[in-house]
Amino acid sequence: MDSLPDRFLPATAGHARDLAGNLSTDHRRELAATGGLSPRAALELSVAHSVEAYTYVDPAGVPVFMMGVEAASPLTGAALVWMLASDAAGSRPRGILRAARWGLARAFAVTGAASLEQYIPAWYRTGLRFVRRLGFRIRPAQADGRDGARLCRAILTARKESRQWDR
Repeated sequence: MDSLPDRFLPATAGHARDLAGNLSTDHRRELAATGGLSPRAALELSVAHSVEAYTYVDPAGVPVFMMGVEAASPLTGAALVWMLASDAAGSRPRGILRAARWGLARAFAVTGAASLEQYIPAWYRTGLRFVRRLGFRIRPAQADGRDGARLCRAILTARKESRQWDR
């Protein structure tokens, strides 16, 4: 689990800037709905506040997917994980899925979290399908996004057998 998957690099401010310029329309809308931030501000702040963050790059070295994890809450034991991508991520589903699985295992390892969570607008069906495929459970949140859409809380609970993520 310690070695990075192919084309997966520690995230940099340059990666955040590059991905922000190519962020998918759905992820731009999601950022506006949840945090009200521009893509660049959201990515730069997310990288800066993460315990660890990673970037998946295409063969030319262009960032197409980034993810990171914030510290686990001492009260709830949950850590917040984030994942954002460009439209080009859709042409690399195997690589993105492998990178995301590795990143989730890494998120548990570096935070010691009992669970990982994220909030996704209910209208973002592709994002909800993706996190379900990664093993997250989807629950209604008790809040609405800035656009008035209901948010869903995606929760992934740590399992005793961490080797499941290496598949």
